[in-house]
Amino acid sequence: MRIAIVDDDIFFTEKVERTLKTYFEEKRDPVKIQCCDAEALLKELEVQNGYDIYFVDVEMLGMDGLELAEKIHEIDARARVVFLTSFEKYAYQGYRVKAYYYMMKDAYQEELPQVLERVQKEEESEKDYYRILTETRYCKFKMSDILYLTKEKKYAMFHCVDGSEYRERKSVENVYHSLPQERFVVVNRGIVVNMKYVMKYGKMELTMQDGKVFPVSRRENVIVKRKLADYFGTLL
Repeated sequence: MRIAIVDDDIFFTEKVERTLKTYFEEKRDPVKIQCCDAEALLKELEVQNGYDIYFVDVEMLGMDGLELAEKIHEIDARARVVFLTSFEKYAYQGYRVKAYYYMMKDAYQEELPQVLERVQKEEESEKDYYRILTETRYCKFKMSDILYLTKEKKYAMFHCVDGSEYRERKSVENVYHSLPQERFVVVNRGIVVNMKYVMKYGKMELTMQDGKVFPVSRRENVIVKRKLADYFGTLL
């Protein structure tokens, strides 16, 4: 799990970080914790995927937590922002900016494990994520959001419904075998499509939701027809 802590109280930040590390060590689960200020976090989010959970103080010098939460959600609409604060008066405003949870600092040690368990259960129930992890980059996105994959030299290119693209130094074939076989199909060498977004099929061609047209190879044609029929529940 990837966690960000944004709080200008260094002493409290260190306490939360230690509590998180202890929790994940006891669970024997991997965790990456980033402690930073609001500006540094937003700059980081511009160049890489977000975190699984954000622990944010409300009252901070410069950008406050409420404004930061709004900016985080502009980048990642599904972000889980947990407010850690000493003031109950911000509870309503916290939920107005789509807070995942609102936690008082003097009770965080009791409530923190509950929040983490809730997030982990959600993650387990959302196994529809594809993760790309390298020495310099971590990306996580829903497999259901993948339109199709194409080959680019030594990379597999992921083209998503929101227009975003990711690439991984793997062959398209290797990536395909790690995807749900009931939802994806190989249509040609180096091309895999998500059947959810197939708009038209005929004359050995597939038209995707974004208008992209892919030729279907003779070798894959029978399999493509069968898998589309199984997926949509009709005979082509």
